[in-house]
Amino acid sequence: MIYFIYELREGGAIKIGYAKTNIENRINQMQTGNPSYLELRGVMVPGTKRDEAKLHRQFRHSRIRIGGRGRKRITFRGEWFEPTPELMELIDSLPQYPPPSPPIIDDYEPEVVQ
Repeated sequence: MIYFIYELREGGAIKIGYAKTNIENRINQMQTGNPSYLELRGVMVPGTKRDEAKLHRQFRHSRIRIGGRGRKRITFRGEWFEPTPELMELIDSLPQYPPPSPPIIDDYEPEVVQ
């Protein structure tokens, strides 16, 4: 599955990542090294490593860039992207995750004995 995680802070970035299972464990691992609260914003199911790479290419223009070591060097922050309107529109179009549980239909009516 492909996941989209948002850093809850002013100017927060979006991580586009891939996980085979248990997205919550992945978020907890990332949260340990991140001072900003991380929020799962969307999940694309199914999703493969190839799909993740396609999304990275699609949004490469908004990849986070920071100054690196040395003169005139720029470092890209891997899988972290600016929350552009285009990226947010994609995330907002995804179905709810986890999917909502079906409603419980209780049509049991006790028999009235007279």
